[in-house]
Amino acid sequence: MLKVEWTSKAIEDLHKLDNLIALRIIRKITWFADNFEKIIPEPLAGGLKPEKLGPALARPVTFTMHEPAYSAGNLRGMAVFVDHFGNCNTNIPRSMIESAGLKVGDNLTVLTPAGEAAVKFGTTYADVPTGRAVAFIDELNTLKLSVNMGSFSKSYETRAGSKIEVRKNTE
Repeated sequence: MLKVEWTSKAIEDLHKLDNLIALRIIRKITWFADNFEKIIPEPLAGGLKPEKLGPALARPVTFTMHEPAYSAGNLRGMAVFVDHFGNCNTNIPRSMIESAGLKVGDNLTVLTPAGEAAVKFGTTYADVPTGRAVAFIDELNTLKLSVNMGSFSKSYETRAGSKIEVRKNTE
């Protein structure tokens, strides 16, 4: 499998893009890495030498992509993108969320790098009061973690590459 190494400049440039476009780029690059060995090599450069594309990177920023999983009542995945508002897009798909039995209105506990976060599963930011955390299925059919009028990323020290775990509260 091909390993993708994200440079700090690449991440910075992604943050400048519209969220949906940045997520599409990330998904396409991830697909490319996952399917690289299946691709039939064809000349794409048209005679262009690699050094014409820019200097080699001395210290690229990287993170390992962790596949989402569901077992024993826990959804595990990672933040794949954090937009300029601090919303964290994850790689946990709608199908896995549905398999876990999560319903709108459920209270969740999300394990983040900063510890546990109390999160309401909703459909929009307005499902929780200002300053409270909400999770919902985004336009790409994956779980998004947000804070209404705030930053989930800053509040819970979550960035692209951060592992997360989600479970439904049973109380």
